[in-house]
Amino acid sequence: MYGETSKDVSEDATWSSSSDKIAEVDSKGVITGVATGKVTITAKIEGKTLTLPVEVGMASGLEADVNFVVLSAKETQTILLTGTDEDGNTLDVTSEATWKSSNARVADVKKGVITGNSSGKANITAEYGSKKVTIQVEVDVITRIEASEPVLSLKSGDTADLTVTAFLSDGSERDVTDKAEWKTNSYKVAQVTKGKVKATGSGKAKITAKYGSKSVTIAVDVDTLKYLQTDKVTLTMKPGEKVTVAATATYADGSEANVSKPALWKSSRIATASVKDGIIQANGKGKATITVTFAGVKTKVTVVVEAK
Repeated sequence: MYGETSKDVSEDATWSSSSDKIAEVDSKGVITGVATGKVTITAKIEGKTLTLPVEVGMASGLEADVNFVVLSAKETQTILLTGTDEDGNTLDVTSEATWKSSNARVADVKKGVITGNSSGKANITAEYGSKKVTIQVEVDVITRIEASEPVLSLKSGDTADLTVTAFLSDGSERDVTDKAEWKTNSYKVAQVTKGKVKATGSGKAKITAKYGSKSVTIAVDVDTLKYLQTDKVTLTMKPGEKVTVAATATYADGSEANVSKPALWKSSRIATASVKDGIIQANGKGKATITVTFAGVKTKVTVVVEAK
């Protein structure tokens, strides 16, 4: 009736919860949330029943701070998950949410921390209450890789450092020199370890760097010559006489080097003249052709041995 004053009858009521696993209610009507979900709290007093719908940890909105993540293998990234209640209040629910990965081989997740495992794509799902968000994850998904040098020109014994850059699906770049798989198609010409190339002998080789599903090839020329010359092109000698001939290589870059020792020397007639490392020895009367070969280039020296 008008003019009556209201009084708190919560202690006189009989309280119950439709699910004690979600929310508990004590004899005084104090409700305690236990787990995420919806529950109905019932109060009975003087033959009347009052019901109260209660939501525990139920967000009206759920957001992740990022919805697309690009990782390398063994790399991690922490996701911040924010829940919004009906009043617009926000709360960090990263630890309370349920996290799942569609492909743990590619990426797994624990309390918002995503770890890249191997190349591929996966969806990370976070659930809180009745809300769900999905984060797309790509691990080592490469659009292309590039080498710092497409072509190398080296001399035997020289070394050179190559780097490889991977361009990822989000447009970012990463140095993957140490992670790439390096190979050479000719160990006699060039060897490679983690981008460090060593020229081992004359010729051409291909160095390949592979990362993920992408690869790049670097052409290597070792001892590429413009020409090969000797300081003497004809010799007249007496039997038993020795003459030293120097072979000089002129490389593609214009530099020169004495290659008398690494070059291959051959005589067309050893009975007339023999040769080793550019030292020609006259053996008997006649004519011989000395052929010098280095890095695939040849030059000749004509030797005439006169009678004593």
